[in-house]
Amino acid sequence: DPPVSVEAAPEPPSSPVAPLPVATQVEPEPPSNAVAESDEPLAEPETDVVEPALPLAPVAEPIAPRAQTAYTLVIYGFGPLRVYQHDQLIEEWNGLKGQAVLKYLLTRRGTPISKDVLMDLFWPDAEPEAARRNLHQAIYSLRQTLRRGDPDVQYIQFENNQYLLNPALSVWIDFEEFESHTQNGRRFLAAGQFAEAMQAYDAAEQLYQGDFLADDVYEDWPRAQRERLRTTYLELANQLSEYQLQQGAYAPASVLCRKLLTFDNCFEEAHRRLMRIYLAQGQRHLAIRQYQTCVQALTEELDVPPSAETVALYEQITANT
Repeated sequence: DPPVSVEAAPEPPSSPVAPLPVATQVEPEPPSNAVAESDEPLAEPETDVVEPALPLAPVAEPIAPRAQTAYTLVIYGFGPLRVYQHDQLIEEWNGLKGQAVLKYLLTRRGTPISKDVLMDLFWPDAEPEAARRNLHQAIYSLRQTLRRGDPDVQYIQFENNQYLLNPALSVWIDFEEFESHTQNGRRFLAAGQFAEAMQAYDAAEQLYQGDFLADDVYEDWPRAQRERLRTTYLELANQLSEYQLQQGAYAPASVLCRKLLTFDNCFEEAHRRLMRIYLAQGQRHLAIRQYQTCVQALTEELDVPPSAETVALYEQITANT
């Protein structure tokens, strides 16, 4: 197999926006004159509802899309939600619930979502009429946010009592790209093209900047997708870091193992790989320290001892000191 050329991370947006402090927001009461829905796009309330804006939480600079495409929306769902509209970061949202509805529509892009599903999901304890008004208010707030940067575009469509992110929009979403690269990597592996698989895994790994919708840890609906994406990430990053170690690329392998441990500090394979990296570099004292870190994490988190494989590696290292 030819050697792998690991792609460098693309440059982030040229004008990163300074992070703002997080504000506490109370969802307002829905307007009393909400318009009944039909198959036509949802009509706006006759009077504007003023809501306090939601500043963006501070996050790391995002990985930019690789394709040279003028996207209408560029959306990052790994870590806290970040939305770029025509390359401009949306910093203020006219309502928490409107943003929450957008998140749900993004995870089911291309599939119309019944208003009853949204009412049951976000207002399960409300009376039907109150839930309907709340949904109208959330959609109105979301449209107002998106129209500030693009007043002539209909972002949220409504037909047959269902909502949908306009499929005509050019949209790039990091978790969709992550899954695409992962599937490509698996196809390469199945075809015996190991180096190409690792290139695809490397592209996927760079996109994973935090757990899926990390600012919604108390919401139930993203939990299954978050766990699935995290498991996928741990598997591919584990294979990629092992490949890097076998290629003698100790620095990137070490960085990736440490990143793995930030998501699961009891991941013994990552601990063992770091021990092997230190041993290969002649730093036995660091390998021994990594074993001690592993033992401490397993004891504190799971109350279990290290595996026989981990212990055997530690004994091999200490026997050579």
